[in-house]
Amino acid sequence: MNLKVEGLDELEAVLGELNGRNVFRNFLAQGANTIVSRAGEYAPLSVANMPKAHGAWYVRGTGTRYRRLDGVITERKTSENLKGQWNIKSRGGNNPSATIENRASYAAAVHGTSEQQASIHAGRGWKQLQKVAEEELPKIEKNILAQIDKLLR
Repeated sequence: MNLKVEGLDELEAVLGELNGRNVFRNFLAQGANTIVSRAGEYAPLSVANMPKAHGAWYVRGTGTRYRRLDGVITERKTSENLKGQWNIKSRGGNNPSATIENRASYAAAVHGTSEQQASIHAGRGWKQLQKVAEEELPKIEKNILAQIDKLLR
C-alpha cells in the first residue's frame, strides 16, 4: 500500500533535504502508529477465554489453561504476546516509507488478509491490518498534508 503526498520538495526547500525527508519519515511513522493502535486492539473476550469447570480455555498473554476433573489447573505458556509484537520501521531518504509488521508466528491467522485470517478470529472481531490501513490512509494523508502545510507557512 503506497501513500503519495505532494509537498516534499517544498518541505526540503524550507527545512533542508536531510531534515525535510526525516520530518516526512516521522509523519509516516505517526500514521503507522495510528494504524497499529486500531488494528492491534484486542477483540472482546469470548467463551474461549472463560475458565471452565473442567476443560481448556485460553488466557491472553499466557496461553492455554486446563482444569482437570480433579480440579487441578495446568498451564501451557504458548502465548507470544500478540499485542507486544507490533513493529514499525520507518525510513527517510529518497523514498520515505513506513512498514508495519507483527512478529508473532500466528499474527497472520489473527490480523492477516481475508485469505490469511482464520475464520474463527474474523468471527470474533479481530481486525485485519490491511483493511484498517485502507480505512486510515485517507485520514493519515490529510494529517500529513496539514502538518506539511503548517511547516511551510
